[in-house]
Amino acid sequence: MCDLGALPPEDRNCLWIHFTGRVRYGDPRDWADAKRSMAAKFRAAMAEHLAEPAWKCLLRRLQEASPEFREQWARHEVVPPAAANRPRTFHHPRLGALRLTFNNLWTGPHPGTRLLTFTPLDAETHERLGRLGRLRTPEPAGP
Repeated sequence: MCDLGALPPEDRNCLWIHFTGRVRYGDPRDWADAKRSMAAKFRAAMAEHLAEPAWKCLLRRLQEASPEFREQWARHEVVPPAAANRPRTFHHPRLGALRLTFNNLWTGPHPGTRLLTFTPLDAETHERLGRLGRLRTPEPAGP
């Protein structure tokens, strides 16, 4: 996605990254659908976390920082967090299309905070991701 370690801890959130445009991690062809789905999933998950300050803070920050998020939030759409998990295609500027599936690892008994793991959908994407790892690895220092 991006170098999350370079972001302040409060910005290490997919919603924040998507809607503020502070970090771009490729360009999914269905960008608008992805954002709409993310906002609707967040609304569904928010129902179980209404009293939690961290959730209220994220909602407030998103509404203040992103007119697009405000527009999506005002639609009042709800999608259960486990719904709409379908393969995604991300377009890396140097590697091209990366076709990925993803799984959710929920960190508690109810949907909310989760870890997403992306897995290559095909051999070509697997090979491209290997090249991505080599792009980020510095060359060993010479003698």
